[in-house]
Amino acid sequence: SMVDQNFFSSDRKRTSCIQNAFCSLIQNSKYHVYIEDEFIVTFKQKNGDWKSNKLGDTLYKRIMKAHKKKKNWKAIILVPLRPVKTFEETHGQFETRKMMSTRYSASSKALHSIITRLKASGVNPSNYIQFYSLRTWGVSEPHAFLATSQIYTHSKVMIVDDRKCIFGNTRVSANIVEGGIDDNDAFFVQDKEMVKSRMDGKDYDAGVFASGLRQKLMREHLGCDL
Repeated sequence: SMVDQNFFSSDRKRTSCIQNAFCSLIQNSKYHVYIEDEFIVTFKQKNGDWKSNKLGDTLYKRIMKAHKKKKNWKAIILVPLRPVKTFEETHGQFETRKMMSTRYSASSKALHSIITRLKASGVNPSNYIQFYSLRTWGVSEPHAFLATSQIYTHSKVMIVDDRKCIFGNTRVSANIVEGGIDDNDAFFVQDKEMVKSRMDGKDYDAGVFASGLRQKLMREHLGCDL
């Protein structure tokens, strides 16, 4: 019911193949992209200069295209609240990681972030791109205090238009500024078997695998029955 293709990056000569796959899927998407990743890094400071990578530029250009044509398009991005897996750390370590997250995140207010670039172009970012993180909560005994902690997003997947997806163990980290998205494996999947669905208020043929995966992930995150 689906076609798969392996994008393998084992050396510096071929690392751009996975980044190109991400960018191509975003650029050619019609309705939405749904991304879960441990990192979403779209720019980096190198040798005193700020450099944006292809992923950040592609998201920005795709949003600008939708805005100019007055079309509905959305990027939903799920990342960890902060890039650590435990709360057992010193205050200094936390501040360092917080600074890194702010500087490198596509959702930050830094000069070269997607959000800042969209605002400078007169676009309301929340109309087209939204960032989310997961938390868990419970009641701490014996004083019945409310306790909460982050759920660390470690998955790496992008679902496009409920028909295509790319997943594996590739992190959208600082390495993509150098030309690739880590040196790992990723698989591209495009559905052949379709199911009746709705998209942008209209009847739509969604892929069985891609749409099923997105719905399962969202229901899991929202605490709905699977």
